[in-house]
Amino acid sequence: MTYDPDLREMVLVASDIHFRAPIQVWVYDGTAWRQRGVSGGPASPVATIGVDPHTRTLLAIAGDCSGFECRSQTWSWDGDAWRQRRPTQEPDFAFHSMALVPDPISGRLLLVTTTSNSLGPAPMQTWSWDGRDWVVLQLIGHPGADLKIVGATGDHGAVFAFEDVSRDFNTPRLNAWEWTGSAWRTIAP
Repeated sequence: MTYDPDLREMVLVASDIHFRAPIQVWVYDGTAWRQRGVSGGPASPVATIGVDPHTRTLLAIAGDCSGFECRSQTWSWDGDAWRQRRPTQEPDFAFHSMALVPDPISGRLLLVTTTSNSLGPAPMQTWSWDGRDWVVLQLIGHPGADLKIVGATGDHGAVFAFEDVSRDFNTPRLNAWEWTGSAWRTIAP
């Protein structure tokens, strides 16, 4: 779910985990939810959405899945129809740990994601969307840690990421970072 400043509405993209199910787009105007008619769209689960400040369209990362492997697909929605974007680079796909957040410093969308490899979870990846292509920016975190990605724009327009490095339920421990516009700065521990 994301806020669309042009529509002045919250936008929810609902995709069924059962692949090839039709995608649904719902908008909330502060009073009621209503379903928007859509044309086309990803035929697979959507992991995250955000508003592209360059094109003023909704950007979605969906998984093109076959067996146990999924590859990312980038889609945009202009309020009426979906269009698959074809960037030269696609971020790795992760069902549970992807967040698209606006970067108030660069004016681009940031994608923060974690992936798994044969050795287990990998560090967080940071990508930037320039309206046409993805650019990988920086890795943060520790392989194997439980990552809690939270993008927030507060009063001073900050973006944060969190990592749970607790060894057990009795001793919680978080690492936290703030995005500076070009790199992640550690703010905790």
